[in-house]
Amino acid sequence: MMIICKTYGFDAAHHLTEVPEHHPCSFVHGHSYRVDIALESEALEKGMVLDFHQLDDIMRPILAQFDHSDLNDTLENPTAELISIWIAQNIVMLIPQGIRLLFVRVWETEKAYAEYRPTG
Repeated sequence: MMIICKTYGFDAAHHLTEVPEHHPCSFVHGHSYRVDIALESEALEKGMVLDFHQLDDIMRPILAQFDHSDLNDTLENPTAELISIWIAQNIVMLIPQGIRLLFVRVWETEKAYAEYRPTG
């Protein structure tokens, strides 16, 4: 099994709707998010799981929906957990057959991330 991983980033604002009224995250604030995408495959095509440039082409429109936006326009309660699930659901439709999404890791700060690992 071969695994590749690439890191992306976007800047966005959000507020959490499922926290108490005076919780710091209930107010609009922003983050410079980092997103790690890991793919795996047993077979290599031309010596690669997937060309990193092809992964860029897959990720560009996905992250463009978030970059410099209010994440609440896309997700009702945009936690790092729910952002990672949303990204994963959009990636799996675009990666070639035979390649599996291993995980999506969304870093909200340099010390805190949520990681989604699809099953199946």
